[in-house]
Amino acid sequence: MIQVGNINPKVFMIGGGDNKTLPDSMFQCRQLKDLKGNHNFQYEFEEKKKMKFARHGHSCCAIADRYILVSGSRKEVNQA
Repeated sequence: MIQVGNINPKVFMIGGGDNKTLPDSMFQCRQLKDLKGNHNFQYEFEEKKKMKFARHGHSCCAIADRYILVSGSRKEVNQA
């Protein structure tokens, strides 16, 4: 998971899953959304655009509170 931004932070879950298989979760980027607003602690994940490569055992960093850079993977599938 990674947080992007300080004033209006957004939280994302990037990749991951069972390393012995190739689940869809390794390609997923999901944003944690507050359902009710005003920090009522009722959340769900909103699907974002899937990543081109599977990610497991990777690293993420935020750039300029606008971009997420994802690097590395333990999965050697399609050049991941």
